[in-house]
Amino acid sequence: MAATVNQNASRQERRRRGLVQLGAAALVAACWFLVARLIFAWQAARCPAATFYADSPAPQHFLELAPLLIAAVCSAVAVTTQISGKAWPRVGRPAPELSAPRRSRSARRLRRYSIILTGLAASALPLSIGFSFCQFCLTSEGIDYRAAPWSGFREYAWSDVTTIKTACWSGRRGWNAKYVLGLGDGSSIDIMGSASATESALPQVMRALHGQHLEFDASHVSRYCGFPNAKLFRERP
Repeated sequence: MAATVNQNASRQERRRRGLVQLGAAALVAACWFLVARLIFAWQAARCPAATFYADSPAPQHFLELAPLLIAAVCSAVAVTTQISGKAWPRVGRPAPELSAPRRSRSARRLRRYSIILTGLAASALPLSIGFSFCQFCLTSEGIDYRAAPWSGFREYAWSDVTTIKTACWSGRRGWNAKYVLGLGDGSSIDIMGSASATESALPQVMRALHGQHLEFDASHVSRYCGFPNAKLFRERP
């Protein structure tokens, strides 16, 4: 009878601890999501007031988000490990004349992993902020573009766009797309950073470029392209 009661109590304790771990992991992920929103808001605030689309070029956009995603996972794992009590086990208070008992090998390993995960999470924020300074701002008048965090903005008129190269292909996680603006000085900007934001911005981009003599290449757009507004990847402005 006592064994059954102890088993039920242990089961309830594991369930309670599991719910606490799940809630803590969700809270940590939500905090990192808020951090990402704040970084993108700060990025947009560096653009002119008339900007209708601000983001990082697609490669830098990925590098801006990836550290935050890794940090969210690392933070969640570190927090749940702490809650589990395995990384920093309490084995009782030793008598004053006795030395503290040695932690088990698994406990030392989990503690080491917890410290590493915390370090990775802490390094993610400066990385993400650094990549956010690689950015473009699209306005009805032209393009402000910063190619590197240590460089300043360069201003381009829409007439400086000489080429457009688009692509749409199927990947493991669905459809991927590119919309690359080539500029007269040799620079290029893939404005497909955020897919949802680009979807609403592309019509305005096409209006700004309408009637210009530029090279347009849509040869890499799949005929089955399932990306939103796929026709805009095939149409010359």
